[in-house]
Amino acid sequence: MIIASCIAGLGRVKGHDMNREVSSRAQRGDPGCQCRHGIASSLALLAMTGWLLLTMTSAGCGHGSLDLKTDLDSQPLPSISEAPNLNTGSNTIPIEDKVVRMIHSESYVGVMGLQFVRGDGIAINADATQYVAADPARQSVIDPVNKVLKDYKIKIARAVAEDPAMVESRRLKLEKLSGRRLTSWNNFYTIETGSAYDAEWVYRKLRGAFGVQAVWPNMKLTPTGAIDEVPDLSMEQGYLGPAEVTGGLNAVAAWERGVKGE
Repeated sequence: MIIASCIAGLGRVKGHDMNREVSSRAQRGDPGCQCRHGIASSLALLAMTGWLLLTMTSAGCGHGSLDLKTDLDSQPLPSISEAPNLNTGSNTIPIEDKVVRMIHSESYVGVMGLQFVRGDGIAINADATQYVAADPARQSVIDPVNKVLKDYKIKIARAVAEDPAMVESRRLKLEKLSGRRLTSWNNFYTIETGSAYDAEWVYRKLRGAFGVQAVWPNMKLTPTGAIDEVPDLSMEQGYLGPAEVTGGLNAVAAWERGVKGE
């Protein structure tokens, strides 16, 4: 406000003095009076600008002019529910909601996958509806899971059909060869659910349960396009040919004998 007042006052004084001087010299025929007249006009414009700035600045002191800040502050802020949601992309949907959508889609095959943190010492009862602790130390793990499953019409099965002892023996051998800690296939089970509704609540209640590593819906595998649109990639699959020709595993010879790896 002080700066605006100074500009306005200085402009008025200088403009007035300059106009008086220019008028006097014009009467005497001074050829430079036109240039000075332009300067005087500029100073007059500066004075007007300063005066307007002074007037607008003074508006906030109760002189009846519009106070933009006060008007904006008087507007209530929207509530959280009224505020626009800027994060509407699919990546912002919680993982739980995404899985529930998958369960209720046409691609869900009616089977959930379950992985225990440790599956050793766990078996299945005769009617395949509850887990049994073959090792008493595993009872604390299966109890919360059984508590959930008893409320729904389900069937439990191992994810692999081989004998658990054989699976564990193979895992130990592979660990010795690789030098790495490997996850056991004995940790994995399937849960056949009677409906998508049951599957949803089995998922919600078992997700994050004690001793449960993960739970998920099994989905149908569908091609991304028509099979006739897939190019022939056989020339790029030398790993399937004989070792002496392409350095491969000779999978073709096994296929010709009817071995499909099942």
